[in-house]
Amino acid sequence: MFKLILTVDERTLIDEVYVLDENLFKPVYVLRPIDPERREKWRIIEKKLTTILRRAADICLENNKITQSERNQFHISVTAKEIVRALENNAIDLQRMVAFFREIKDIDELDIKLKSKLIDTDDETEILLNQIKSSIREKLPLENQFNYRVVNWKDVSNRIDYLVKFQTDFYTVIKRQIDYYMTKVQAKDILYDEILEHAIQCRMLNERYCSRNEILEKVRAFVLSDVSQPCLIFGKSGSGKSSIMAQIATKVLEWFPNPSSVSIIIRFLGATPLSSDIRRPLMSIIQQICILYHLTPSSPVQDSTTIEELKKILQNLFTQIPNNEQLILLFDSIDQLQVEDYNCEKWLPINYPPNIKCILSTIPVITEGNGEQKIEYKILDGLISLFPDGTLIEIREFNRNLAQQVVYSWLERDGRRLSPLQMTWLQPKFESYSPNRSDPEPTPLFLSLVYQITQTWRSFNDKPDRDFLKIHSTRDAINYLYNQLSKKHGDILFKRAMTYLRLAGGLSETELEDILSADDKVLQSIFVHYLPPTNIFRLPSTLWIRIRNDMHKYLIEKKIDSTLIIYFYHRSFQQHSIFNINQEKPIETIRRAYFAGPIGNLPNLYDQPFIIESKKLIEKMNNSVTSLVVDRCLTKQQPYVLNRNEQECIFNIRRINQLCLNLDAYRPEPYFLYDYDFMWSFLHCYKMSDRFVADSSSPEIRFLLTQYMSCSTILDKYPDNFAFEIVSCLASFIEILPEFIYNLLQQCLSNCMLRMLESNTQTFTTTINKYQIGVVNAIFGAYSTLYVFRPERFLIFRFYAQDWTGKIFEYKLPSNEFTSIKFGLNDICFYSLQSILVFQKFDDHFGLHLNYNHIIHVDFIYKDKLFVCSRDNRSIDLWHCLDKTLIEQYIFDAPILECSTIEHHMGATIRVTLETGLTHYLIATDVQGKIRFQLVATLNKKPDKQNIFLNLKTDVYYSEGQSHIYLYYFERAENDRLEKIDNLPLLNHVIYSQSFFSDRHQSALIWLTIDSVVIFHSCGNYFIISGEYHDVYTRYQLKRNFICCLNRNESRIDIYEWKLYERFHTYRLLVRLQLDEKISHWTCQIGEFSSYS
Repeated sequence: MFKLILTVDERTLIDEVYVLDENLFKPVYVLRPIDPERREKWRIIEKKLTTILRRAADICLENNKITQSERNQFHISVTAKEIVRALENNAIDLQRMVAFFREIKDIDELDIKLKSKLIDTDDETEILLNQIKSSIREKLPLENQFNYRVVNWKDVSNRIDYLVKFQTDFYTVIKRQIDYYMTKVQAKDILYDEILEHAIQCRMLNERYCSRNEILEKVRAFVLSDVSQPCLIFGKSGSGKSSIMAQIATKVLEWFPNPSSVSIIIRFLGATPLSSDIRRPLMSIIQQICILYHLTPSSPVQDSTTIEELKKILQNLFTQIPNNEQLILLFDSIDQLQVEDYNCEKWLPINYPPNIKCILSTIPVITEGNGEQKIEYKILDGLISLFPDGTLIEIREFNRNLAQQVVYSWLERDGRRLSPLQMTWLQPKFESYSPNRSDPEPTPLFLSLVYQITQTWRSFNDKPDRDFLKIHSTRDAINYLYNQLSKKHGDILFKRAMTYLRLAGGLSETELEDILSADDKVLQSIFVHYLPPTNIFRLPSTLWIRIRNDMHKYLIEKKIDSTLIIYFYHRSFQQHSIFNINQEKPIETIRRAYFAGPIGNLPNLYDQPFIIESKKLIEKMNNSVTSLVVDRCLTKQQPYVLNRNEQECIFNIRRINQLCLNLDAYRPEPYFLYDYDFMWSFLHCYKMSDRFVADSSSPEIRFLLTQYMSCSTILDKYPDNFAFEIVSCLASFIEILPEFIYNLLQQCLSNCMLRMLESNTQTFTTTINKYQIGVVNAIFGAYSTLYVFRPERFLIFRFYAQDWTGKIFEYKLPSNEFTSIKFGLNDICFYSLQSILVFQKFDDHFGLHLNYNHIIHVDFIYKDKLFVCSRDNRSIDLWHCLDKTLIEQYIFDAPILECSTIEHHMGATIRVTLETGLTHYLIATDVQGKIRFQLVATLNKKPDKQNIFLNLKTDVYYSEGQSHIYLYYFERAENDRLEKIDNLPLLNHVIYSQSFFSDRHQSALIWLTIDSVVIFHSCGNYFIISGEYHDVYTRYQLKRNFICCLNRNESRIDIYEWKLYERFHTYRLLVRLQLDEKISHWTCQIGEFSSYS
């Protein structure tokens, strides 16, 4: 009938703009996508379509094909439809609605353009609008109707009076509405709400469940068995553990002949605001058990009840549950708990009666941080040690057939299909793919992300999306999702919002909107055509709400540090970086500045002007204004100490913890470390060593951290002594302290009960030359020469036998990007993650300059050849420094995770560990005058966490706190390469490898304990030098072996001579140097008996 009432031209137009989508079981006509370059033409077509559809609706009404209400849908706006719907939905409680009516008396005297902005000029539309107004007036209470009459719109004062009154009325009535309905809100039943939230989560996960019958069968066998210890379900992130746990909760009743005797308690840990901290789930489970079985806990459960007490109460309740009742207890995602709760022993009951079955799911290992700050939490190993007889079930990736079945089942569920052509695009996603061994595909998360993409496909889409075809892994799929949402919400806004969430480990909505409002890049991307009022210059809240709605599947609410935050549910999203380290720096700076305030060089977000970059806006302001003084209405941070009295201090843990994030050396400078209030508060909450190491790309920060660490033993016990200890450390440097450290010293002086005495008559005498040069980044000594690396420059001190005061040469670096230094025989290499610059020592000029992406390791081999290892290049390269040419390269088939080298007179030995877990050993050898890399061994799995070369043929694997090491002889036969050495003194996290003997094949490992230096020699024996030391240097000079030991606390250097004769070791104290100042950097050159510190 529809086509019968249309003209030929109208039918042609309909066929042109509408197309049949047969990807639905019930095919529908949909509008074709609008060409952005033909918007003007579309506006004309849209008017014609509106006329056609309205006329068709009228004819259908006349022929009783549709109702009057259905006909009106074609004649009123979307806004009008929402009003009609609101009236219908709130018919029994019209008090919920408020209406504001405006009448402009001189509307007909206004020009057409202005008039069209104020009212609808279409006669029929105006009639329908008046009908809606009449309906509102009839149904709403009079006190909820507000009328405004503007006599003369052209009169500015008339408009202002109207707007002021409207603003006042609106504020008053909305406040009244809120107050009224708050009185109607029933007191929350916290337990009921918590159980309901987990039930909703369970239902949602079941909708996305991927059929895994073999897993369910194993769980069923466990539930019906006599096994008393829990069942441990484990698998990588995104493998479908939570969906399986939800399916268990749904299916378990079917496994018992008497379902009424079975109770199920499930907690999706981290998925609700009260389940990130294990205390709340334990409390709610205890309450739920007491209600289910009419029991009373052995002691009251209160907010003050400790975790240990909750564990005892729960264990006691287990014994009271009747034997004819079955309880199934499910804990999903142990890995979503806070770090301190990964140790399940402190909260999880150990003993379970036969009628109680406990099932847990987790990721086996959680890795946080990088490099020296890398920490592994082996959750599964901890559970296995706790329950050695527990049932283990691993969730693995899908095979091709199962992956295909899952997608087909989802299509069936949603009443959809894909065209044969589209299925050919999708088929490769079902194949096994492994970007690295720990991340095989396809997983349920991967399939879910891919399937979500296909939901936008119409049957008439016959050209493949090239970006979709490139998707092979979960990371690729997340990238695709982010790129699509970036197009929808704005690239800068979306990507920065996701990055702020990831860097902060989750943010409250207020925090996120504040930070986005403080980010000029975000606001500049939004305010291109208009500007908001300068006194409320913020990101419109609706923009974040739209993003959150589109990301709702992957975001959850959690309660962290007493703050309700939004964070990613899947760890794959939590670990997904959109930007590289350098691109993240300005973003991280804004996040830190928000929580730290304007300390150091951090920007003052509260007073920063807005820089206008939009050419359209600048033109609107007649090119006269390019920046504005604005109020972003940012929430002021509460002080670090929220409340202080004689009994206790309450600290702003949220603020402190946020500032302790992302402190690796490649992040922006943590200027808050210069803040006395932050440091004093931090030390009352944590130990210094819990969060900080003396490492930073900034020499000032590294110097300050060195001072902090030097007194950490005292401050960990007596944090109130912070001011006194820091004054003691910094006072002797007062003349050369950088500005921020000097300001910290002044803060400490004003908070110190003791006062520093100053004396003009003090003298300083020493037999050691002293140079005041400011903060030092690194130093190195060789051949009567001292090299000092400082920010943006470096110094060379050359000493002579006839003149020990020597000469100083200063060189300026071309930029301040370089954070590290490597000294070679003829060259010095300055480098960062992305750049390398070589300085030729004997010619005193800069030479080779290279750019890389993510440099892992740099070394000099064959005297003047520069070795470079790059993660993303997947290669190790060898450069001729003088000729500036690449002379050798070895490419690997995966990104490089770690690299190390050890040089010897015949070349170098190289160890490369790939992200796949493989470790390759190579040697660099001279083949007919050309240097070549040769693979000599491959280790499939490391025998221990850390490793260090012992010598050119032996690698050592060890773990901190262990008393054994593994020696890996990579040039031996494969079955004879690994040897374990037991019964050693406990290994420290700082371990040194030294090859300083007259025999190049002899070498030693050296590590520090609390009260000694341990030397393990390559002969297999070790000996101990007693004493408290913090660092060591070793030298082979004048055919003698020396060990230099530094005690930073006492500013003392002890030099020992060490002799080895037929596997027998002897040593003696040769020299003791006592300095009057703290030592932060030092190097030794023995021979002329000189040292530098």
